[in-house]
Amino acid sequence: MSYTYSLSSDFGGVEKLTTESLAEEVEAEVGITTTFVRIDVNGDDVEIWFESALSGGEVTLLNAVVAAHEARIYNTTDIFDAIVDSKFNGDYTSVSAAFADGHVSVYVRDGIYIETADINMPDGGQLIGESQGNVKLVMIAGNSVKIDGSGGTKESAGTVTATLDSANVVGSSTTFTNLSPGDSIVLGSNFYLIAAITDDTNLTLAYTYQGKTMTGVSYIAQTMKTGCKICNVVIANSSSAGLYMRGVKHSSVNGVAITGCSPNLEIIDSGDTSIREIINMHSVGNGITVENVYGVMFNTLDVYNATGNGIELKGINYSNIFDSCCFCNNKTAGFNISGMTVSTNITDNVIKNNGGNGFMCAAASTDLIIDGCSLVENGDVGMNIAGTNNVISSCLIEKNAGDGINGGADCVIT
Repeated sequence: MSYTYSLSSDFGGVEKLTTESLAEEVEAEVGITTTFVRIDVNGDDVEIWFESALSGGEVTLLNAVVAAHEARIYNTTDIFDAIVDSKFNGDYTSVSAAFADGHVSVYVRDGIYIETADINMPDGGQLIGESQGNVKLVMIAGNSVKIDGSGGTKESAGTVTATLDSANVVGSSTTFTNLSPGDSIVLGSNFYLIAAITDDTNLTLAYTYQGKTMTGVSYIAQTMKTGCKICNVVIANSSSAGLYMRGVKHSSVNGVAITGCSPNLEIIDSGDTSIREIINMHSVGNGITVENVYGVMFNTLDVYNATGNGIELKGINYSNIFDSCCFCNNKTAGFNISGMTVSTNITDNVIKNNGGNGFMCAAASTDLIIDGCSLVENGDVGMNIAGTNNVISSCLIEKNAGDGINGGADCVIT
């Protein structure tokens, strides 16, 4: 049985109604003993549903709750640019449409959303779900959630020199004029904002460089997106990457589940970012692909049942951390480093029951610290580690089908 009120009159003409708090107040009214079911908003009508008809006294109390709630209605666009609601109680019913219309901060209420276009997040974009696990974005065909700052374009020709306490960066065989002020350049393992470009071999940073002086080092420089955030959403069923991040810095992904995509997560040419509390399952191909990434914290990832590797590190990756992650039950390797990975910590990970090697590392990698990890019951070698100056400490390695450890040159095992 439903009782209908007018949004425009009974609720003072406010355009957006916080149905969650209204529901809490109805349930808290001790004089209404009939079981409350839900609240629906259909245009101007606010329908409050109960299992059966209310008594006259209960109707009086319900009217009082509605009248009192009017003073506590707030406009959620004071916090977010746009509200997405599958029940039409918001600005949009599609997340991709909200960002396509130019909104930056988008709040998505619990529900299932069939997305027929890419969700393209802007610079500083925020995609915030109402509650973890209850906002499901079904990506039709090859559509993805995308944060793409570089568009795949970057400069890396030649080498650069950066000097302590100087804002000037000097290149050798570089083409800085292909860049623009506002782009970013990697020096060491951090991205720095470019303020001005003099010519192909000279540019100026927005701030003086405070790191160790570097001479003739490789670099990448590109347009990037900054300050993006994604949390509390499920991304499902894309035939391309579920979440695609390229040219992203100073951003975070937290409390996100990704399933049935190809791959589930791809992060390229990015850095200074946090990827935390991710459930990554049933990926077609690798669960996670990481390529040319600098200074990223990967924490509490649960990656399983991928048809490829649980995670693969390609290209050149510097100074990343993989902490408290689980890479289990994937078809090939649990953790595969196929490119050059330098100065990376891999700590307290569980790598178990994968079809191939538990951990595999290419010869180009160096200065890895692998500490406190469990590599158990994998289908080949527990830890197949090439490269130089790598350290393995306090790890549990047992019951793998192949060797426990195959170590590379200058590998220290404690």
